Amino acid sequence: MAVCFVPVVILIIIITGVLWWRLKWRKATLIICDIVGPPKLIDGEEAVLCCTVDDAPEDLCVTWLIRRAGQEQEIQTSQMREHSEEESLLDTSYVIKSKVVGRQYSSSLSFIPHMERHKDVTFICRGVSGKRKGERTFSREMIYVKPKMSQPIIRSLSDCREMKYLLNLEKFYPKSIKIVWTCGEGRAQKVILSTDYLSENIDRTYSISSEIVIPEDQHKDPGFRVRVTWEHDSMEKPESRELNIRDSDYIWTPVVEEIQIPRLLLGSPAVLQCNISEFFPDAVTVKWKRRDGDQLHEETDDNQGITSRRAADNTYSCTASLTITPDLQTHQGAEYTCLVEHPSLETPIEGSIGPLQVYGKPQMSTPIEITMAGSSRVRFSLNLQKFYPKDINISWCREDKSDKYVISAMEPFIAQDEDLTYEVISVVWIPGYQFRDHPEMKIIVEWEHEGTKTSERRSLSVRDPVPSVSIVSILTMILHHISPSCPMILPHVSILPHDPAPCVSILPHAIQARIRRRMTMTSYACDMHANASCQPPIGWQLVTIAVWARTAVEFN
Repeated sequence: MAVCFVPVVILIIIITGVLWWRLKWRKATLIICDIVGPPKLIDGEEAVLCCTVDDAPEDLCVTWLIRRAGQEQEIQTSQMREHSEEESLLDTSYVIKSKVVGRQYSSSLSFIPHMERHKDVTFICRGVSGKRKGERTFSREMIYVKPKMSQPIIRSLSDCREMKYLLNLEKFYPKSIKIVWTCGEGRAQKVILSTDYLSENIDRTYSISSEIVIPEDQHKDPGFRVRVTWEHDSMEKPESRELNIRDSDYIWTPVVEEIQIPRLLLGSPAVLQCNISEFFPDAVTVKWKRRDGDQLHEETDDNQGITSRRAADNTYSCTASLTITPDLQTHQGAEYTCLVEHPSLETPIEGSIGPLQVYGKPQMSTPIEITMAGSSRVRFSLNLQKFYPKDINISWCREDKSDKYVISAMEPFIAQDEDLTYEVISVVWIPGYQFRDHPEMKIIVEWEHEGTKTSERRSLSVRDPVPSVSIVSILTMILHHISPSCPMILPHVSILPHDPAPCVSILPHAIQARIRRRMTMTSYACDMHANASCQPPIGWQLVTIAVWARTAVEFN
């Protein structure tokens, strides 16, 4: 029996000793829980370490320390940061906060990890109460540095009609990183092999450049997208970027220059040109539309083919053209729009001109009409047609050697034709004696209109080498006035009287002799007596001029 009690006594003594030792140890040592902190310390991102003491005595004092290379340094306490959040990312300050809830004491340490400052550093939370002490440590093998995109993905154009995509990730740690490029339309994405260049920086971080090349034709579909994804140990989840030619930062969208308005003349073909440049890829579509009031009409041109040209920067440019033949009903006041479509555009770019101004150039369909009015005045009538707009300036004058005199004309008569063009008749009256007193006199009419770049003019003179029919008509009118036996040539009649004898007979004998000698010397192109429709030769016209020039005494 005595032997059985020995083990029991020994067990009781051991248990009692352990309980006594633990009680004594608890009185001499503080029980501090493990430091709770992030699984990874990320460079530049705030980290918070928490330490808790249960059944904390009232005189408990908690400090935080840093151990580096066997040396410990106490962290100075601060209840709040004196720096802004942006500045604190580069700051080495620490924030220590304490909190007591019942008999539980909590202390936290906040700081911004830095790869160089906190590499191989151990954080210590130490508590002291009288002679009781306790501490816990926290350390991580490395400080992670997240990859940084210092700039957006760079797109560039190559000489081989391709687009390059370049991703630059800088200052990450550790070295291992995974980059995957994919491209396609919608969810149908395929992986693209990339060319990567990895380099080590002075601060022992790493940088990488990853580049891919995609042919031009694939970018002609606006739904085509390029995606790049990268993973690193410092990141909680992968990051990615997706690119499309309709992104707001895509720079190679078409630039449409202002359309120049050509000078539009009735019936003369004109070309509207729309210059487009700095676009990529080569996939431009152009539509021309004409707006007439509230109506919009699409215009086509059989020769509207567009040929693109490559510029030195590998972008494209082209000129879209539309040929029109202006008429007033269709084009006067109309507006033209050049709609430029490209895969990089959500909506077409519009280049517009108008309202158009169509000009009609004044046309002289008939010679100036000259008629004899009574016995002392000559009527000159100018008829201009097919001009637009209405405003026109017509001036008459007579020139005699060095003198020039303005002739007052009647108020011009202007009428509008069915084709919306205008015609005008301008009339002046000139006393007949002025032809007698000024044989070298010229009658000049000049008109100015927006349809002509410069003014136009006509000059009439009896001294012209080949007088016009109208001038000859005047001469015979004058002779007819002197002697009714001399036949009179009516305006617009292109033949002279068959027999000039009645006109010559009214002149003095000396003048008659000269004229007959002149007529004898002149060879006729046809027999005027046998062929009434034959145009008289120059000789007859010269005779008529001579008759007129020497009738000053007879004409009153």
